[in-house]
Amino acid sequence: MDKFMEIAKELGLIIDKPIANGSIQRVAVEGTKKASAKDGAYCIYNNPNGTAGWISNNRTGEYKTVSISGEVNEYQKGLNTYNPKENNLRQNEKASQATYLITKIFKKALYHKYLCTKKISPYGALVDNYGVLIIPLQNIKGEYRSFQRIYEDGSKSFFTGGQKKECFFLIGKQIDKEVIICEGYSTATTIYQATKIPTIAAMDAGNIEPVAKAVRDQYGKDLNIIIAGDDDTLRDDNPGRRYATKAAESVNASVVFPKFTEREVIDGLTDFNDLYVVSDNKRVRLFFEKHSVISVD
Repeated sequence: MDKFMEIAKELGLIIDKPIANGSIQRVAVEGTKKASAKDGAYCIYNNPNGTAGWISNNRTGEYKTVSISGEVNEYQKGLNTYNPKENNLRQNEKASQATYLITKIFKKALYHKYLCTKKISPYGALVDNYGVLIIPLQNIKGEYRSFQRIYEDGSKSFFTGGQKKECFFLIGKQIDKEVIICEGYSTATTIYQATKIPTIAAMDAGNIEPVAKAVRDQYGKDLNIIIAGDDDTLRDDNPGRRYATKAAESVNASVVFPKFTEREVIDGLTDFNDLYVVSDNKRVRLFFEKHSVISVD
């Protein structure tokens, strides 16, 4: 179990005593501002061939499977084997389900506790029949592929089996000369409110680069791309800054990060929405003025 805990810590999950009963366990992750938000998940299962499991940080998009003891069983081998054809078939089926839910079942969000907490408007957000906030995810072709759920306490989950890689949520008018790409919905909404520049939420740090590459391929080298990263200062490896910097380098984009006071860092502030909540739109806007090719009013 030491190996499991080592990987869990590496991914930022906060686990006191791991539970190995085959069910999914939701836990907090490092850098989360609310103790009640459970953005991490893991599952440990036992069988005659040994013990294995998986670990996921839904905040950064990092995911790993691990063999804890004994030989890797067939199920574990399946988790580590990528079959493009089977994977595409599953994702297409899930995309069809997601499209139906987004266009026929979910309703336009008018109010949600999460939106109030973040002090943002519900740009394009929906709600399901249980009052959970829904963020539709599209690919570069504009096709619905999946969606993200956001609960009142700020915890998040994705539509099971849906495609996330290269998928995103766009706020603002059609992309023309410029676009900003960041992690989450609240950050994207905050940036758009402050700049009026079309802004993309890639959903997590690990998906910024795939989304940025898809955008670059679609719109060409003349599009000005600004990567707005989180600054996860309290985490040793600072995944927000690491992934954002790598994404910017891969598509020849500029990259910006919020700057906080020492007290704000200690309080766990990491993204541009945090910056907005403790200040105003003007403080957010200043970070983008020198990188923008159009007027930021």
